[in-house]
Order: sequence, then structure tokens, then C-alpha cells
Amino acid sequence: MRPSVGEALAFDTLEGDAVTLGRVLRRELGWGILSSRTVTGWILNMIEPLLIVGIVIMGTVFYMRAKWRRRARNAARLAARNAMQHSTGLELLARRYARGEIDREEYLQKRSDILGYQVVAPRPSVVARG
Repeated sequence: MRPSVGEALAFDTLEGDAVTLGRVLRRELGWGILSSRTVTGWILNMIEPLLIVGIVIMGTVFYMRAKWRRRARNAARLAARNAMQHSTGLELLARRYARGEIDREEYLQKRSDILGYQVVAPRPSVVARG
């Protein structure tokens, strides 16, 4: 009677051998497709470490890309927050005008007050009808 996989793992562990699940399954299932004695098994045994290394590299790349994207987003938020905190009066006035909080005449008046010179608002052009 053959031992179960669990019994085989326990037996090999008691013996002090380095036990891998693949090694126990190969012994339990016979030589099969994962055997080193078949061409397919030989190729799969060569490709397996490459697949593991590739998966580790891909995981590292995805992690680093996500980390750099998060860092770039945080830097952009911090720059925007600093720009809002350290804005000059003229920049704040321009933002209020862009949001529509003040009209053009009020914008030009306050802008001239900040810059210290008189700005004359342009008159609307009269279109000749004819």
C-alpha cells in the first residue's frame, strides 16, 4: 500500500531531506510528464525556474510603477496646494475672474489698483449697420 502525500511529506521531513511538493508528487504519481526522464519533463524542469524569476520581476516592476505613480500624484497635489497658499494678489484676482466671481470691469479696476496704474476699460465697438 502506497503512503498518502501527507504521510510521504511527514516521512521525508523526519528523514531530514529537503522536501518539495513537486518531488513528493513526482514520487507519488510516478514519473509522468514532470519526470526528468521524458523530453517534456526535461523542458518543463528547465523552464520552471525561468517562469518563477519572470513572475518575481514582473511583480517588482508593477509594484515600482504603482509606487512612482502614487508619488507623482502626491507631488502634483502638494504643488497645487503650495501654489494656492503662496499666491500673489494678482493671481488670486485672476482666479476669481476666471471662476466668474467678478466681472471684467471689477477685475480691471482691482488689477490696476494692484499694479498701481490706471487702466482704461476698452469701449465696446459699434458695428455700423447698413
